[in-house]
Amino acid sequence: MRVVILGSAEIKNYEKISRFINPEDFIIACDGGLNHVEKLGLSPSAVNLVVGDFDSHSRPSEQNFPSAEIIQLPCEKDDTDVFFAVKEALRRGFTDLVLIGVTIKNAKYPLENATIENSYQLGVSNEVLPGQQAEVSLKTGSLLLIQVW
Repeated sequence: MRVVILGSAEIKNYEKISRFINPEDFIIACDGGLNHVEKLGLSPSAVNLVVGDFDSHSRPSEQNFPSAEIIQLPCEKDDTDVFFAVKEALRRGFTDLVLIGVTIKNAKYPLENATIENSYQLGVSNEVLPGQQAEVSLKTGSLLLIQVW
C-alpha cells in the first residue's frame, strides 16, 4: 500500500494533483495539509493519520476526521511536521521513501553530490531561482519531488 503525505505547501492545481491519489492510498495530512483534503476531492474519512503541532491549522476533532488517528506534536521540535510524517510512515512499515545522492541546481538552496538520508530533512522548502529552471539529479536511489502547481 502507498502513502500520500499532504503538507501545507501551496497547491495551485488541485485537479492535477488529485489524479495522483488512489482510493486505496494511506493518507497522512500534516497540519496545514488539512486545508487541502476537500479541495483534492477527498472526504475527511479518507484521511488515515493527522500529524502536526497545529500552528497552521487548528487541531481537528475526531468527529471531523472520524477515520484518522491524530498525533499532536510539540511546537518546538527538530523535525518538520512533514518529516515526522515520513518517519512515522517508515515506522509503520511503508518503505518506498528513499532520498540519496542528490544534486539541485538553480535553486535557492543548491546541493552538489549530497547524500540525503531519512534521518534529516535536507532539501525541504527549496525554491527555484527567478527566471531559472531547477535541475534535480541523483546517482542512485529514489526521489520524491513535490512540485507546487
